[in-house]
Amino acid sequence: MRRHLFYILVVALFLLLACRGNKTDKPVEVPDTVKEEVPVDTVQDTVATVDEPAPPAAADGVFGDFMFNFMRNRRFQRERVRFPLNITSGGTTRTVQSAAEWKHDRIFAHDEVYALAFNDAKSMRKSVMAKQDSVVISLLNFQDASVRNYSFHKERGAWMLINIETHGLREEAGSDFLDFISQFSRSAEYRISHVAPSFDLVVLDPDTYEQVKGNADASQWDDYAPELPTDKLALINYGGLSSTNSERIVQLTSMEEGMSSLITFRKQGGKWKAVKLEND
Repeated sequence: MRRHLFYILVVALFLLLACRGNKTDKPVEVPDTVKEEVPVDTVQDTVATVDEPAPPAAADGVFGDFMFNFMRNRRFQRERVRFPLNITSGGTTRTVQSAAEWKHDRIFAHDEVYALAFNDAKSMRKSVMAKQDSVVISLLNFQDASVRNYSFHKERGAWMLINIETHGLREEAGSDFLDFISQFSRSAEYRISHVAPSFDLVVLDPDTYEQVKGNADASQWDDYAPELPTDKLALINYGGLSSTNSERIVQLTSMEEGMSSLITFRKQGGKWKAVKLEND
């Protein structure tokens, strides 16, 4: 009896070992119905927020370089807003207390064209030499005649956003010129009537890429000048626009193509006139 029991135990042990030897470790497949997909936008937003590298120190050298990073880099933007930040619209002010409350602002990053405005040639040279310490970006809305100002100031070598304010275009310093630009952009008839009868023209020779200087009639303005946006325009004011200056220089720049045009305006007989066009 004991011998039979011994044989039974040996056979059972052999069968158990054989079964374990034939077992393969296969991964458990999760049915498609329970796989969780994360939206692409969410992934991109998380990466942009968490993993964005800090821009180089040179980003503060020229305001244009700083602004490029400020509009596109979420981490950098939060670091360059001076909190608490006051945002005023229609006479009502709300305060953003900290970076945790801040929502990323693309400002004019999606626009096809933006403009740089200078009081004169001297202020334009000053901006190129990176000597300015205050800049205002004015988002002109031609539809409702409003302007949204983003004020930046250089503090200890770093550009900071210090204030945002929205009000009527006519409340803005230098509003006569801004109102003029609004009409100059939207109406071809108004535009031609506000171009000097004979304006200075500088263009590039398509074969040699050298500058060709000459003059053209007001009726030829639209043949050479860039197309202006008719609904809104981002205007970067270096040092702010003077309400008494009789000259303005506006540089129109394409965000995608990298092309730019320089337009000089002067007051003649109390009216703003385009007197010079330079195309790069």
